[in-house]
Amino acid sequence: MILVGSSKKTLLFLELPLLIYTLIFFAYPVYLLIYYSFTDFLLYKPEIKFIGFENYIKILTGRGTFYYMNQIIYTVVVTFGSLALGMGFALLVDYFKRHRIFQRVLSALIMMPMLLIPAAVGVTWVFMYSEYYGPFNFVLRLLGLPTKPWLYTTSSLWYVMLTDIWGWSPFVYIILLAALQQIDPSILEAAEIDGATGFRRFLYITLPSILPLIGIVTTIKLIDTYKEFDCLYTMTQGGPGDYSTNLNVAIYRSFYKHRDFGTACAYGVLTLIFPILIVIIYHIISKRMEMRG
Repeated sequence: MILVGSSKKTLLFLELPLLIYTLIFFAYPVYLLIYYSFTDFLLYKPEIKFIGFENYIKILTGRGTFYYMNQIIYTVVVTFGSLALGMGFALLVDYFKRHRIFQRVLSALIMMPMLLIPAAVGVTWVFMYSEYYGPFNFVLRLLGLPTKPWLYTTSSLWYVMLTDIWGWSPFVYIILLAALQQIDPSILEAAEIDGATGFRRFLYITLPSILPLIGIVTTIKLIDTYKEFDCLYTMTQGGPGDYSTNLNVAIYRSFYKHRDFGTACAYGVLTLIFPILIVIIYHIISKRMEMRG
């Protein structure tokens, strides 16, 4: 009994620094975020008043709902676009596993976008989308078609999405390629001998084998993409107008342009909803898969 009690005290003592760290650097900042979201905290005004839900009402009855929809659309499209492209790259490279040199060259080319800083990616693609100097409009001119100011249209958010998919599909590719290489080749060879086509081998052997890892990658990518700001702000600054503005850009505008810390905090609280829901859904699905397994 004494040994058990002492071991519990030792365990608590060892975990205490982590608990303190969590309270100081996670719980306390979230508390401040929520608290100031209920105030009229303006950086140029000395007094702070409690105003209840006014900031939230102002956001939800204004353009806040539109910004939130932009954020969700951006997150879902970029995540599953990156997942599809990354999966395609992984299958392509794995197909050439007998040609090591070609496989390494192809892998290096696929990995290059992920090595660039997001702001640098944004600047590069601003040039690519340029109406007068970009290669896309150059090709259109060669074909005798009208050019287009890509980033100055109501579809600007979608063009930034393409950039983000290009930049972060290598992240998905790395993880899924590692998963593909862990599949026992003898199982695939046996299926091929039995007459299974490539699509059937992928559907009934490859996909179920890497499905748990796909779930983890999807969850990580959803949360990571949800936080996107660098590329979006570098390319469009939320424009034209606010067609490509999401919650992250709205937070930046509220704080740095309008000095409205209370509204920025309210936007920040709203951004917490989606990641929490994703984590809860992931845990529920994981538990059900474990029970079935």
